[in-house]
Amino acid sequence: MNDPSRPTTRRLAAILHADVAGYSALMNSDESATQSAVARSMDRARETVASHGGRLVGTAGDAFLAEFPSVVEAVAAATEFQNAMVEFGASTSFQSPLAFRIGINLGDVIADGDDIFGDGINVAARVQALAPPGGIAITSAVRDQLGRRLPIAFADGGSHSVKNIPDPIQIYVASPPFELRTKAYRRRKYLPHLALGATLGAILALGLAVAALMDSYQAGSPLRGQSSERAENRPVVAILPFKDQTNEQDSYFANGVTEDVISHLGRFSELLVLSWNAVAPFGNRPVDIEALRSDLKARYVVGGSIHRSQEKLRLNVQLTDARDGILMWSRRYETPIEDLFEVQDRITNAIAGSLAVGVGRIEQQRAFETPTEALDAYDLVLRGRSLIRRVERKANFEARKLFRAAIEKDPNYADAHASLAWTQVADVWWGWSEWPANALEEAIKNADRALELDPRNILAMTARSEVLFLQDRLTPSRAQCLRALEINPNDAQARATCGSVMVFSGDFEEGIRNLELSMRIDPDATSWNLTNLAVGYYLVERFEDAANLLGGGARGFDEDPAPHAVLAAANARLGRMEAAQREVEKALRLYPFFDAAIFANNIGNEENSKKLLAGLRAAGFK
Repeated sequence: MNDPSRPTTRRLAAILHADVAGYSALMNSDESATQSAVARSMDRARETVASHGGRLVGTAGDAFLAEFPSVVEAVAAATEFQNAMVEFGASTSFQSPLAFRIGINLGDVIADGDDIFGDGINVAARVQALAPPGGIAITSAVRDQLGRRLPIAFADGGSHSVKNIPDPIQIYVASPPFELRTKAYRRRKYLPHLALGATLGAILALGLAVAALMDSYQAGSPLRGQSSERAENRPVVAILPFKDQTNEQDSYFANGVTEDVISHLGRFSELLVLSWNAVAPFGNRPVDIEALRSDLKARYVVGGSIHRSQEKLRLNVQLTDARDGILMWSRRYETPIEDLFEVQDRITNAIAGSLAVGVGRIEQQRAFETPTEALDAYDLVLRGRSLIRRVERKANFEARKLFRAAIEKDPNYADAHASLAWTQVADVWWGWSEWPANALEEAIKNADRALELDPRNILAMTARSEVLFLQDRLTPSRAQCLRALEINPNDAQARATCGSVMVFSGDFEEGIRNLELSMRIDPDATSWNLTNLAVGYYLVERFEDAANLLGGGARGFDEDPAPHAVLAAANARLGRMEAAQREVEKALRLYPFFDAAIFANNIGNEENSKKLLAGLRAAGFK
């Protein structure tokens, strides 16, 4: 009941109403099983609504009501929930799986405390009743706002007169199966509905950089001005994931410590330190020195284990020469847990010293600095990092909460602010934000706060560089990532960003060199770094190199139309028209609204845009 003493507010909201189809018949058939299935469904509804930034207003038996800040989030949540119900039905012995009808409306609601009411909710409930079992019905207001932002085909469901609503309601209906799964569709910058107007390079490089972030801020290749030969001549060091002897089922802490050692050893310019992404596949199997030497070209291998209690921390670390398998040294560190950062610093300097690397005054300045006195805040950041690697909306949402919790415990913890910035960058890249421009502004604020606290924070610098890149501010983006490389010449994330900015600014030689070096550090190439480099090859007419690079595929190819488009253009230039047409079909299957002119024009340089567009047209794109 409404309390007249409480103030009420009016707002516009996306309202989702869901109800089980044939609930009475199911209850008559098997009351106990139906109640159990509904309870599990409501648990999933709470989880799904929250992960899309919504609020579960209430449940009533077999129905639930939720509100969202945008129609995109509401529809994405609806498709995710309906897909989950299909999976739930396939995994249960319940003879009649639950089928929800979902209705979504965009309308005015009145808020009274935690309750909402008004015609907007009534319309959502009536629309829900018009949806097919397992399907979704939306009003014309929702459809107008949704546009083409999600790859779901809504058919005209006609105009309906419904109870207690004076005017007929025009609805649009979608039936299962839905292609949109647990991750929201990634909104590419070449899609016309995004009004950021940034370059194709930003599309590709941000994807590369976010993918690098999800792999936990890996280390990379040499400073601008160093030759590729110089990079290849530096000793290659592979730091394998430390074994967690405390809790093998949840190794986030050991992985986080490993990543920090990788990051900070990478500051020694005499070494080429392989990224986390490169070494992670070797972490869950016995150490194979020969494989590390042949597959990763590692000259030295660092391995070890970590055990922690509430008060003590014990690390065992070994350094092996991969050329002959000889153990160079083995160290054991046992210390109070609050001295963790000092121990990491000692490990870094011990490795560097054993490899005959000069640790002078400048390098000592670059050594591991204590990021926070609050170890529980550090633990929260490590947990957040492990979530970010999943590249999922829900994981990103949970990671953001952990980073904010870390900031509450230590407001001066720079890494927590920088990590929070990266979750906002990820929101834009993966299409998880309805207001991408606002998300990027928030990311800049958090990155700037991190740099106020720690002017040498690489994570904050690269986040800032990525945001500037997305905003089509290539000159400051390049300056920011070059500054990051001055501090850490082995940061692959900054290296890749710089390389992409250079390619799409017309500095092909330096851009290609940097991207090639980043791939040397990270052999497990994603679709984004390959596509960035392939665009560079294409624009300098190295069409065979572009085709060979993209022809092998990579992680993300099955979700990303961009590499298929560039491969199609390269094949067309080589006269391989059948191969080009196959790639055109793959790109259009992934994104039916692909527009070659928009894709090419986003490069920014008219001459290069025309060059890419000519290849796309020759391949068969319209």
